[in-house]
Formats: sequence, structure tokens, C-alpha cells
Amino acid sequence: DPVLNTFIHFPEAEIARLIFHELAHQVAYVRDDTAFNESFAVAVEEAGVRRWLARGGDPARRDEFERGRRMRAEFAGLIQRYRARLDALYRSRLEPDTMRDGKRGILAELGSEYRLLKAGWGGYDGYDRWFAGPLNNAQLASVAVYSQWVAAFEALLARENASLPHFYEAVKALAALPREERDATLRALVARVAGI
Repeated sequence: DPVLNTFIHFPEAEIARLIFHELAHQVAYVRDDTAFNESFAVAVEEAGVRRWLARGGDPARRDEFERGRRMRAEFAGLIQRYRARLDALYRSRLEPDTMRDGKRGILAELGSEYRLLKAGWGGYDGYDRWFAGPLNNAQLASVAVYSQWVAAFEALLARENASLPHFYEAVKALAALPREERDATLRALVARVAGI
């Protein structure tokens, strides 16, 4: 993907993150598996920026990147929790009007919890636009595809002793598996991280 002129005002670490992310798609890409592709690219971007900053970044830039990474993870975790609540609601077989009311209530709670989370971020308002309009399922799903398997890929990188070449080979082998087997392997990696 081209780097657009709209990105030039990003902090250097954010530009590096974007570049590492997009380059990751050249290493491994699975057709029709967006969650795999984007989660892999997020894991690579985070590992790449950490290494890049360790080699030449000053402590303030490293702290800024880690703060941004933490906020992204907290935001993704928040969305994941509320997607799970909505999933349970949708599976409940309630009457449509009751289900719609339940959905409105859950989304209102999501907005309230975001405001509490944001208060701990020292004024960072980078997700305000995301919450500005009425929330919908597609919007929540868009966050999930970038975060669903990140923990699995981070566990895989750790299993490969943080060696990117070995990690890339393991990811390519994983990408070659049938979808069900690939997802089962990713779930097992996440479970191992969670200690399940």
C-alpha cells in the first residue's frame, strides 16, 4: 500500500508501525482470513517498532510508543468484552424488540465504559471519533479483525525465541493449514498465554 501524504504528520514510531504492518502482509497472507492477516500484521508491527526503538529511539519515544500500544490493547479489550456480551444477547432468542432494547443498553454501557477508560489516558481522545456516531456490529467487528489473534502471534514469536525469521516460517506453515486447523492452533496458542 502507498504511504499517503496524510500520514506525514504522524509521530515517527507511528509511521514505522504502519510500514512494518503493511510489510508483514508481504510475508504471509491468507485469502479470506482477515483476522489472521491483520492480527499477524499487528504482532509484527509491535515487535518491529519495539526493536527499531531499542536500536535508536530515545526513552521518551519508547515510552510514547508503549503508552499508545497499551491504549490500543485496552480499547481492543473493551470492544472484545462488549462483542461477547452482544453475542450472548443475540444467542438468547429473545423477542426482536427486547433484543434491540438490550443491544441499545449494551452499547450505551460501552460508551460509558469508554469514557471511564479514556479518563485514565490523560486526555488522549484518539477514539472519540469512533464513538461519535451510532455504534453498530460492523464497527465492533472491524476492531476484532485487527486484534483477535494478536496474543496467539505474540505467543508464537515467543515460542520461536523472538527470532523473526523462525517466526515467519512458523506463520507461513500455519497459513498453509486448512482454516479449521489454523484456527484451532491459534486458539491453543491463546489458551497457553491465558494459562487455560
